[in-house]
Amino acid sequence: MWLPFAWIIEHGIGYFFAIMRTMGVVIVWLCFPEHRFEAVSLVFVIVYAISLYVMKLRFRAQTFSANAK
Repeated sequence: MWLPFAWIIEHGIGYFFAIMRTMGVVIVWLCFPEHRFEAVSLVFVIVYAISLYVMKLRFRAQTFSANAK
Protein backbone atom coordinates (compact mmCIF):
# COMPACT_ATOMS: atom_id res chain seq x y z
CA MET A 1 0.00 0.00 0.00
CA TRP A 2 2.76 2.45 0.87
CA LEU A 3 4.87 1.97 -2.25
CA PRO A 4 2.05 2.89 -4.67
CA PHE A 5 1.14 5.74 -2.31
CA ALA A 6 4.71 7.08 -2.56
CA TRP A 7 4.52 6.92 -6.32
CA ILE A 8 1.13 8.65 -6.43
CA ILE A 9 2.10 11.57 -4.19
CA GLU A 10 5.63 11.68 -5.62
CA HIS A 11 7.27 11.63 -2.19
CA GLY A 12 9.72 9.22 -0.59
CA ILE A 13 7.82 8.74 2.66
CA GLY A 14 6.17 5.58 1.38
CA TYR A 15 9.52 3.99 0.63
CA PHE A 16 10.79 5.03 4.05
CA PHE A 17 7.73 3.52 5.71
CA ALA A 18 7.91 0.20 3.85
CA ILE A 19 11.64 -0.28 4.40
CA MET A 20 11.77 0.85 8.04
CA ARG A 21 8.70 -1.16 9.01
CA THR A 22 10.09 -4.32 7.45
CA MET A 23 13.56 -3.89 8.91
CA GLY A 24 12.21 -2.86 12.30
CA VAL A 25 9.89 -5.85 12.57
CA VAL A 26 12.64 -8.29 11.60
CA ILE A 27 15.09 -6.74 14.06
CA VAL A 28 12.74 -6.70 17.05
CA TRP A 29 11.43 -10.18 16.16
CA LEU A 30 14.95 -11.53 16.43
CA CYS A 31 16.19 -9.37 19.33
CA PHE A 32 13.17 -9.63 21.63
CA PRO A 33 11.76 -13.15 21.23
CA GLU A 34 9.92 -13.06 24.56
CA HIS A 35 8.34 -9.66 23.89
CA ARG A 36 7.57 -9.89 20.19
CA PHE A 37 4.00 -8.71 20.43
CA GLU A 38 4.91 -5.50 22.26
CA ALA A 39 8.09 -4.84 20.27
CA VAL A 40 6.46 -5.25 16.85
CA SER A 41 3.58 -3.03 17.94
CA LEU A 42 6.05 -0.38 19.07
CA VAL A 43 7.78 -0.48 15.68
CA PHE A 44 4.45 0.14 13.95
CA VAL A 45 3.59 3.05 16.23
CA ILE A 46 6.98 4.72 15.81
CA VAL A 47 7.11 4.35 12.04
CA TYR A 48 3.51 5.57 11.64
CA ALA A 49 4.22 8.55 13.90
CA ILE A 50 7.26 9.55 11.85
CA SER A 51 5.38 9.08 8.57
CA LEU A 52 2.39 11.12 9.71
CA TYR A 53 4.64 13.91 10.97
CA VAL A 54 6.50 14.08 7.63
CA MET A 55 3.23 14.11 5.68
CA LYS A 56 1.92 16.88 7.95
CA LEU A 57 5.02 18.97 7.27
CA ARG A 58 4.67 18.33 3.54
CA PHE A 59 1.01 19.37 3.61
CA ARG A 60 1.84 22.57 5.49
CA ALA A 61 4.61 23.41 3.03
CA GLN A 62 2.31 22.87 0.06
CA THR A 63 -0.50 24.84 1.67
CA PHE A 64 1.85 27.70 2.53
CA SER A 65 3.29 27.85 -0.97
CA ALA A 66 -0.21 27.78 -2.51
CA ASN A 67 -1.38 30.62 -0.26
CA ALA A 68 1.74 32.68 -0.99
CA LYS A 69 0.98 32.84 -4.73
